[in-house]
Amino acid sequence: MYFFVHIISLLFASQELWAKSKLDQAVLTEYLKIQKEYAETTCGLATEQTYKDLDVKYRGDGNFIPVAFDQKVDQKTVKANLPLIKEKIAWIKTQSELIKKTPSFEEVLQILKRIENEVQVLQEAKKDFFFAKTNDQKKDIEERAQKQFAQMMKEVENLKNAAPYLQSFKFPLDHLELRAEYEKFKGMNTKEARAKANSIYLYRRIVQDGSYDENLTRNDSVIRAGFDTLYLSLNKDKNRTFLTDNERADFKYVLTNFKILLDLGKETLVSRYDEWASRTERSLTFYQDLADGKKIKSDGAVSAADIATILEDRARSLYNLKEFVLKKEAEAYTYWSKKSELFQYLYAIETILYAEVGRIDAPDALERRDVAQVVINRFSHPVYSEISSADSIFDYLPKDMKTKDNKWLNVLFKEGEFSFTYFYIPGNLHIYCPDMTKVGQFLRRENVRIALELLNNPRKNFPALRYFSRMSMYGRIEMDSLWDGYKPLGEVPGKLTRNTKKLAELFKQDRYKFLYDFTVADKKKTYLVVEIQGRPYVVDFSNPKQVYYYRNPNQFRYFAPVK
Repeated sequence: MYFFVHIISLLFASQELWAKSKLDQAVLTEYLKIQKEYAETTCGLATEQTYKDLDVKYRGDGNFIPVAFDQKVDQKTVKANLPLIKEKIAWIKTQSELIKKTPSFEEVLQILKRIENEVQVLQEAKKDFFFAKTNDQKKDIEERAQKQFAQMMKEVENLKNAAPYLQSFKFPLDHLELRAEYEKFKGMNTKEARAKANSIYLYRRIVQDGSYDENLTRNDSVIRAGFDTLYLSLNKDKNRTFLTDNERADFKYVLTNFKILLDLGKETLVSRYDEWASRTERSLTFYQDLADGKKIKSDGAVSAADIATILEDRARSLYNLKEFVLKKEAEAYTYWSKKSELFQYLYAIETILYAEVGRIDAPDALERRDVAQVVINRFSHPVYSEISSADSIFDYLPKDMKTKDNKWLNVLFKEGEFSFTYFYIPGNLHIYCPDMTKVGQFLRRENVRIALELLNNPRKNFPALRYFSRMSMYGRIEMDSLWDGYKPLGEVPGKLTRNTKKLAELFKQDRYKFLYDFTVADKKKTYLVVEIQGRPYVVDFSNPKQVYYYRNPNQFRYFAPVK
C-alpha cells in the first residue's frame, strides 16, 4: 500500500513539474512576443543614432568645466589646478624620455618575475600555515613568511623605482579616499560644498589618467590605478606575514598587464606618451584660457567662443541628453505599466541582469540568480520600490500614473540604485532599445527563465539588498566602506564540478596551488580555494572529494542590511 501511495505521489509531482514547465514556456513565449513589440514601439530607426549624437555632444572634448554655486565658472578651482596640470605635462615628458633612454625592459621584466615568485612563495607559506598541526609550527611559518614578505616589498620598491612610467601621475593615489570625499560633498547644496566637490573632481580628472594609443584605444589608467591601490594596501603594515586575497588577485592583474604594456615595445610606449602629453597640453590651454576669461576653442570647433557661450552650449547638451533619456525611460515605464505585474517583473529582472551581469557569469548563472534575488528583495522595501518627485523620471511620467501600482518598474528606475539608468551611462540605451542580436536574445531567454525560477521558488535565506563588483571599480576599491548600515554576506562555493573525481584526485596528489580558505558559518564548513591546471576551484576541506566551481568575490559581493 505504501509503495502504491508513493508512486501516486511521484506521478502527481511529475505532472505538477510538467505543468509548471509548460506554463513557464508559455509565459516566456508571450514575454518575447511583447518584448519584440516593445522594441518596435520604443526603439525607432533613429533612436540609437539620436542617443549617440546627443551623447557625443554632451561629452564634448572631455574637459570638465567646474561651475560654482552661482552658475558661473569656478575660476578659483581652475586656477588652483593649473600648476598641477603643468607638473603633469613635465612628468609625462620625463617618463617618455626615460623610456627612450632605456636599452630594454629586461630589468623590469626580471623584477616582475621575481615578484611573481615571491608571491608564490608566500602563497606556499600560507598553505603550510593552514595545514600546520601545532602552534610552534605556525609560529615558525609566520616568522619565515614575515621575512619573505619583506623581501617581496623590496622588489615592489625596485619596481616602483625602475619603472615610474608604469605608475599613475602622483603615485600612489588613494582612489577610495578620493571617491569618498567627492561623494561626501557632491550632494550638498551649499557654496562651500560645491567648491569642494569641484576641486576634488577636477583633481581626479587630472590625476586619474593614463596613456592611450594614437586612436584613443587601450587606455591603461585602470592598470595604473590598480597598482596604486595594491601599493597602498601592501604598505599599511610592513611587518605582515601573508597577502590578503585581494592583494594576491591585484598582483596577478597588475603584473600581467604590466607585462602586456612592456610587450608593446619602446616605440609604441613612447607614441602613447606623446599622445598623452599632447592631450594634456591641449587641456592646459583650455583651462588657462578658462582661467583668463579668454575665448575658448574646443576640439573640433570651427572658431573660439566666449565662456558664457561654452557654458550655455554645455548646459544645453546636458539638458538635451537628459531630456531625451528621461523621456525614453518614461516611455518604457508607461509601456510596461500597462502590462501585467508578471511581465513588469520579467522586464525589470531581465533588463537589470543584462546590464549588470551581462555575459561574465558562469554557465550555472549563480551571479545572475543572486542579483535577481536582490531585485526581488528590494520589492518589499519602500526605499527601493517607490518612485517620488525626488526621482528624475517622475516629472516625465503621465500625471495620472499610479506609481504605487508598479513596484517592479520602480525598483528598476529608482534613481541612484542602478547606474545604467543614468542618462550619461551608455548602458541606459538598452532600457528602451533592447538588444535584439542573437547574443541579446539568448541572454534574454536565459534571464527570463531565471526570473521565473526565482518567482516560483524565491530564496528566503538570501537577504542581500546591495552588491558591487570590485573588478569594475576604478582602482579596484572596496565600495562597501562607503555604505552605512550594511554588512557583507559570506563567501560561498559554486556548484559541484562536473569532473569532481578527476579534480579531487589532482588535489589529493598535491597538484594544486593554494590561494586561500574561507568558512561558511551556517554550515560550519571550511573550504579551500585552489588553482588546479590553471583554473580556480573550491575544495571541501572536510570532504576533499567534493570540488566546486569558484565564485570570484571580486566580481560580485553581496550585502545585507544590519538589523
